[in-house]
Amino acid sequence: MIKASNVSKFDMIVDIFDLNIFRHFRQTELTTDRVDQLFLFDGLTPTTWFALRIQYRLHYKHPNGSKSDISTKQDLIFKTKNGDGLDNSSIEDQIIFLDNIVSTSDQLEISIKSVFQDNNRMKVVVVPELILCDRGVIKANALQLNHSTATVIYFDLRKVNLKQNLPYANPTNPSHQYHHHSCSTLCLYPYIKTKIDHKDELFRGIAWCRSLEEAQNQILLANSGNKNSYFIIEYIYITLLLFKYLIF
Repeated sequence: MIKASNVSKFDMIVDIFDLNIFRHFRQTELTTDRVDQLFLFDGLTPTTWFALRIQYRLHYKHPNGSKSDISTKQDLIFKTKNGDGLDNSSIEDQIIFLDNIVSTSDQLEISIKSVFQDNNRMKVVVVPELILCDRGVIKANALQLNHSTATVIYFDLRKVNLKQNLPYANPTNPSHQYHHHSCSTLCLYPYIKTKIDHKDELFRGIAWCRSLEEAQNQILLANSGNKNSYFIIEYIYITLLLFKYLIF
């Protein structure tokens, strides 16, 4: 067992990658021979996606005196802010988002998009899971997301008997049948595959996990926001036309 008392050395390497121009931005180290200023973020370009990779290595001793080491790493993908005075509690670190949910008694269809959908040099792969309360987990095939359109993930509900347990349907939109449990959870694990400085890199993004009810509400809220923006633009356009008519 690894304890603080038997750890003889601790190494840490932090790499920052610029995902907009696909280059290695900075590396800092904390080792026996070298101590840099770790987590130094000065000089990061505003409104830019970066990948932060932290690699750890613990050197420790066993009770019999033999030595071993263990390595692990952690990735964080984030977008820098576009100026000062912004809410520091708001962090843009989700690289995927839901576009639609449609369900029948046989399958659940989840449409998702990526924030990198217009970037052909960036491949986003998603590993999906549907956790069904106390009925286990349904795993769908991992998919590489499309660049220009939404990607649909299919969960085969015939693997478990859910028909009598998923009675809810949206009565206001019969074509959009959505059955759900408030305790059923959808989890999407995103990865980015790209080439930086002529080297293949794989970064793991933050998992998106919500109940199906929360997922549907998020989609409805996003669609409502888009409609409100459309109505505001229409209102401004009509106001300008009326103003022009009154003047001329």
